[in-house]
Amino acid sequence: MLMIQHDDGRDDREDGFRTLVLSLVGIAVVLGACIVRYNAEIDRERERAQDEILHCRRLSMAMPGSSTGPSPFAEKCRRLEDQYIERFGYLH
Repeated sequence: MLMIQHDDGRDDREDGFRTLVLSLVGIAVVLGACIVRYNAEIDRERERAQDEILHCRRLSMAMPGSSTGPSPFAEKCRRLEDQYIERFGYLH
């Protein structure tokens, strides 16, 4: 195999290895930034959903049920809670 020597004594294999390492580090940094951004988005979504459930529960408690059953918000709150559990796997 023909090796090309640079003026500073390096050969092509060293340059190739350096390029590979720098490329892998760059990919890791970009991937890490994407994961952090996605995680922050999920956290905001989870917080919004928790606020909706809390608001729904407050409305449900403020509106007493009729003589035929619980308030109309009770079913909506249950559906919101079910969606939350389905999406995030647990409910605070």
